[in-house]
Amino acid sequence: LYNKRLKKRILFRADANVQIGYGLFVRTLALADMLKDDFECVFYTQEPTEYQKRAVGEVCDLVALPSDETKLDVFLSCLSGNEIVFLDNYFFTSEYERQIKRKGCKLVCLAPYNIHHYSDVLIIYVEEDFSKLSVEPYTKILCGFEWGILRAPFRKYKSEKKISSNIITICFGGTDQYLLTEKTFRYLKNCKLQYEIHLIASSVIGTERIREFLSEGLAVHIDASAQEIANLFDVSKFAILSSSMICYEALSRGTKVLSGYYVDNQLGVYNALLKTNSIIPLGNLLYENYLNSLAEAVTCDNLNVASFIDYSKQKEKYISIFHLL
Repeated sequence: LYNKRLKKRILFRADANVQIGYGLFVRTLALADMLKDDFECVFYTQEPTEYQKRAVGEVCDLVALPSDETKLDVFLSCLSGNEIVFLDNYFFTSEYERQIKRKGCKLVCLAPYNIHHYSDVLIIYVEEDFSKLSVEPYTKILCGFEWGILRAPFRKYKSEKKISSNIITICFGGTDQYLLTEKTFRYLKNCKLQYEIHLIASSVIGTERIREFLSEGLAVHIDASAQEIANLFDVSKFAILSSSMICYEALSRGTKVLSGYYVDNQLGVYNALLKTNSIIPLGNLLYENYLNSLAEAVTCDNLNVASFIDYSKQKEKYISIFHLL
């Protein structure tokens, strides 16, 4: 008899653009990549770029949604009630979660804690006080660094980094809408430090900016793969990063991280990493005085930070969680 158990279906829902950034999209796709062999995975996102189409195409099927407010109802209309839904964004409301549950779906959310959640599983990968969370009695909470969603190369923790390097890697998100790259790069150049500076960004920053970076001597890595980024972190003396999942990725490779924030939703990651002595803090990157902190850090020979978490079992843990739904 043909007894093969049908795979459960997971619909992943995350967007990316210049305003939202690309971090939510990248980490949601990383989760889909972990689960694709055990589940039928489909990724839903608004008006995907060519880069997004290529990235998702390597993992699972892609469904494009409109970029206006109709995207919320369009996605709901795709639900039959037998799926597991994964939501990752800041604009999903309590009522939207409830509408998904009313369809009969199982729901997993990676979301802020400042709304009431109807999800079956809630992922909060920064350390938080459970008393701040508003959830249903049935909600399972996965809280802490260990639940940060990392791409495959970063789940192989490197406990020691023995390298003598003059490379600094910088990344302020895929879009860097506040032009922090220009400010940081030019400041470091003016300091006349003997460093080779590399940038990680997406093609969304535009060909004009890329051309200007190259003309000024900045090494540019556009739409780099996870493995390419891991290789770059491996040869970097340290990395200057905004407080998002890329900090976890750099730390997982044993790279020393200087980090700050420029939007409110990065504060949770920043404070959590600071609390555990995992980063050298730069504070609010929109304030000019962050450059003073930066100058002090990059000229210091003793940048000691705490060791980070081993993510080698993360894939198995997430597979187990989703199979229980």
